[in-house]
Amino acid sequence: MYNTKIINLAEKYISKYNTGKKNPYHNNQHMLFVRDMCMKIFDDYLSKNKMSELAIDENKLILNLAALFHDFDHFGKPCPDIENIKKAVEGFKTFYHFSGVNELSSFIYNSIISVIEATEFPHKPISDKAILIHIIRDADTIGGIYDGWQEVVRNICKEMNKSVEYWIPIQHKFISNITYKTDYAKQLYSERRKAVLSDLLRLK
Repeated sequence: MYNTKIINLAEKYISKYNTGKKNPYHNNQHMLFVRDMCMKIFDDYLSKNKMSELAIDENKLILNLAALFHDFDHFGKPCPDIENIKKAVEGFKTFYHFSGVNELSSFIYNSIISVIEATEFPHKPISDKAILIHIIRDADTIGGIYDGWQEVVRNICKEMNKSVEYWIPIQHKFISNITYKTDYAKQLYSERRKAVLSDLLRLK
């Protein structure tokens, strides 16, 4: 069983110390949503692909911690996303080194940082074999088509200081052109794309 102790500590840490927790969109709720979606997508991947128990535990730990910190201390306003990524990585390193949980292997520690860094938007090209990165990227953007996507759009507008009317064409283009990499996200997208795009045009 993967280390749930460190995950519980991470949840408490972001709840207490994340300076972006009051952001309209890139907040604790978003990071927890992305973590939960990572687990759903990963479980779906496991239902179709074989993996050793050790690899399963390591990958779940990496995804959990990367998702919980991928938007830590997010500025909550327009800026180059690399600046948000730097804050997120710094937040994870601070948590790890000063929370008394120095028990991860260097491979897992470095993998968590790499997965966090890979969430920088716009996404940079990666290998099709980088499954953990594909999972967290799909989980990070799936809110635009998942239940409650309307509130996601409204909260992004608040954070970008734009009206919903202004943002609708931008969101419509984003949803129209997005490419998901995991089977779970591809299936959801094929089921919901048409309805979301149609409803988006009527969003207030």
